[in-house]
Amino acid sequence: NKLNQLITHIKSEGMYCEIVTNGMLIRKRVKDWPELKMVDSFSVSLDGNKYSHDKIRGKDNFEKVVDGIMCLIENKLPVRMHGAFSHEAFDQKAKPHEFMANLSNEFNIPFNIATYCSNPMKTNEDEENKKSFRNGQTLYNDLLVWKKSGVPVSTTIEVLEKGIKWFDKTNQYIIYGDESKIPNGHKKCMAGITNCFIDSDGKMYICIPNWGKGIDVYEHGVKKAYEYMVNK
Repeated sequence: NKLNQLITHIKSEGMYCEIVTNGMLIRKRVKDWPELKMVDSFSVSLDGNKYSHDKIRGKDNFEKVVDGIMCLIENKLPVRMHGAFSHEAFDQKAKPHEFMANLSNEFNIPFNIATYCSNPMKTNEDEENKKSFRNGQTLYNDLLVWKKSGVPVSTTIEVLEKGIKWFDKTNQYIIYGDESKIPNGHKKCMAGITNCFIDSDGKMYICIPNWGKGIDVYEHGVKKAYEYMVNK
């Protein structure tokens, strides 16, 4: 198995080894792959509660992921949860991140959440972006309260406090493309310049708001996929 070989090699070099996984196959693999005991951390993707997670990942995916997390806990393997939220995750009465906080607190497993705050292809006055900023501020405020109360939130208090201030001053801090408007001490959005995403299906895209909108690097090559991404 190539994954087992990779884990063994990484640890033989004295490096830290983390597996980022959707958690769905953990229970099937944990007994057959003893090398998993060598892994320093399993980062399991859990996007909130059942509503928000299944809306992103597909119907009935939530239960399989939670079962994978429980399997890691049962086998005393180091696990952390990582969620990726868009504003659609908040289209419900319950807060999607509250489930993660409760699970984290109950089993003492760390968690953090990445949330995109805006769509850089639209202005800060766009209603979708305004909604994202409001939800982002709610999320960070809740994470800060939980962190201070002892819930093992991975994000530091300093970062959460800065994030809350950042959400308060969106028009000053979000700059995309027009460098003449950048305040002293700040940089424009570097999405697509210093980083981008390539999914397992090969699609390259500039940032989370454009998830799945790129073209396939396997079919078209990296250069064409990149040119399509930055010119789209």
